[in-house]
Amino acid sequence: MGNPTAEDVFGAVLQKSQETLRHLEDISKNAAAVSENLLLKMLSDNADTEYGRKYDFAGIKTVAEYKSNVPFSTYEDYENYIARMYENGEKNLITAYPIAHYATSSGSVGAPKRVPVSKREIELYSEYAMAYFGVAQEYTQKKYGRGLNKGKVLASLEVVVEHAPDGATSGCVSAATIDQLKIIASFLYTTPACVLFPKEVRFQRYLKLRFALPAREVTILGAPFMTSFADLFTYLESNWELLADDIEKGVISEEIEIPRGMRDELEPLLAPDPKRAAELREIFSRGFENVIKKIWTGIELLSAIGTGGFAVYTEKMRYFLGDVPIHFEVYAASEAIVGVATGMEEEFYTLIPDGGFYEFIPEDAGDETQTLTLDQLEAGKNYEIVITNVSGLYRYRIGDVVRVLGYYNQSPRICFLYRKNQLVSIAGEKTDENMVKWVMSELSRETGEVFVDYSVYADTEASPGRYVFFAEPKDLVPQEKLEGYRGIIEDKLSAANPSAGAKIKSGALGSVALEVLQQQTYYLHRDQKIARGVSENQMKPVRVISKPEDKKFFFALRERY
Repeated sequence: MGNPTAEDVFGAVLQKSQETLRHLEDISKNAAAVSENLLLKMLSDNADTEYGRKYDFAGIKTVAEYKSNVPFSTYEDYENYIARMYENGEKNLITAYPIAHYATSSGSVGAPKRVPVSKREIELYSEYAMAYFGVAQEYTQKKYGRGLNKGKVLASLEVVVEHAPDGATSGCVSAATIDQLKIIASFLYTTPACVLFPKEVRFQRYLKLRFALPAREVTILGAPFMTSFADLFTYLESNWELLADDIEKGVISEEIEIPRGMRDELEPLLAPDPKRAAELREIFSRGFENVIKKIWTGIELLSAIGTGGFAVYTEKMRYFLGDVPIHFEVYAASEAIVGVATGMEEEFYTLIPDGGFYEFIPEDAGDETQTLTLDQLEAGKNYEIVITNVSGLYRYRIGDVVRVLGYYNQSPRICFLYRKNQLVSIAGEKTDENMVKWVMSELSRETGEVFVDYSVYADTEASPGRYVFFAEPKDLVPQEKLEGYRGIIEDKLSAANPSAGAKIKSGALGSVALEVLQQQTYYLHRDQKIARGVSENQMKPVRVISKPEDKKFFFALRERY
C-alpha cells in the first residue's frame, strides 16, 4: 500500500468520528449501567494500589458502598502521590493504569498542578475531540444533501511538549495527543508542523494566518477555545496589509522576529502569490463583517469551545463568521472529558457514560454528602459535578456547576454554568460567574454597548467591601455615560442575586464600582500570559480577579478620562 493522501486521512478521520458518535448513541441507551459497570471495574483494577488499599476498593461491590467508603477529594489529596509518580516514577499509588501524560495547569497560588492522564483518558480525548467531523457530516447531509466537503483545517492551536522524569509527556491536555496530531497535521492543517509544535510560542497569530490566507480550500476552523479565534481575527483586522504584502512577495516579513531556524524551515514553503494578495486586499478593504466566508468560500464550520465563560468571544466571532455554523466541541477539564456536543450550534453537551463515573450534588443541597447518579437528575436543576476518572482520581470535586437540560436517550444533556472558585462573596452573598454574565449581557442589551470582555473584583480593602466591575468596550464610552452604566450594573446585580442587592441596600456591601478598560486590554493580558509560558490552549477568561498580578494588571489599564 502506498503513502496515504490528504483524502485518505480526511476519510479516516471522518470515519473514526462517525464511529465515535455511533458508540455514544449505543451506550447512552443504558448510560447508568455503563457508568456503574465502569466504576466497579476501575475499583477492581485498582484495588491493589496504595489508594485502593487505603479505602478497601476490594470490598466495594455497589455504588452505595463506594460513596460510603471513599471520601470526596480535591487535588491536594493527591499532591504527594503525584509528586512521587512524577519525580520518582513510582507506580500503583493511585492507579494501576499506565500514566502517559501529566496535564499541567496553573493553580491559584504556588506550583502548577500536574494532573495524571492515563492512556485510556488520552484515547477518550482523541476520539471525542474530533467528533465534530461526524457531526458536520450529518449536518451538511441534512442541509445540503451532501457530505462534508474535503478541505484544509485552519487549526488555531500550538502544542508545546515537555517530558516528566519517567518519560511521560507533560503540558496542556492537547499535548497528550501529539502523536495523533503529528500524523494528520501535514494532511489536514494549513499550519506547518513547526508552528503547531513550536519550541517557543512567538508570533503564532501571524504565522497561522500567513499560511492559511493563501489557501483557498479551507473548510474548517478548529481551536480548543473560542478566544484563540477571536484573537486571531482581531490580529488580522489590525495587520491585514502586512499579511497581504507578504503573500504578494512570498516572504515572511522581517518585522516578524522568529528564530532563524524556523524562518529557514518555513520560507521554502512559500511562493509569491500576487493574485491572492489582490483578492485579499479587496476583501479586507471592505471591512470584516462576514469576512470568513469571503476569504474561504467553501468554509463549512468553526469548531471551538465557546460556551459558558467563552460566550462573549462566540458573539465576537459571529461578526466575522456570518452564518457559518459553530460546533461547540466538548465539555472537558484536565481531569476528564465529560461531554460532547452531538449537533451543530448545540450549546450543551451529552455526558459520555464510559468516560468516567459521575456523581452530582444538587446546587441547593442542604447536605452536600448526598450525591445523585446520572439517572436521578431533573431537567432544569443545577448540580456540582463530582468525577471518578480513568486516571486515578476518585470522587474528585473539580468545582464545576452544570445545568441539566434533559436527556439524550438515558444520558444527561448538560450545560456548564460556572466554577465554584469563580465566585465572589464578600458578605455571604455568593455571586457566581453565570450571574455576572447575565448582568453584563443586560447592560449591553439596555445600552447597545458592545463589550469585548469583563471581569469582577471583590474589593475588600474598601469599607464596606464592594464589587468592582471591569469592562472593555469595543468603542470608548463617553465619561458622562459611566454613572448610568454603573447604576444599571448595580440594579441588574441586585436582580440576579437578591442577597447581594439586599446587602447593598442595607450598607453591608458598598455601591458597585465600574472601571472601563483600555481597548485590547484582554488581548494584551493573554499575550502576557503566553509570553510567560502559559499555553494558549489552556487559557480561560478571567471572570473573577483574584490573583495579585491580575489585580495589578487590570487596575493599571483603566481608561483615564
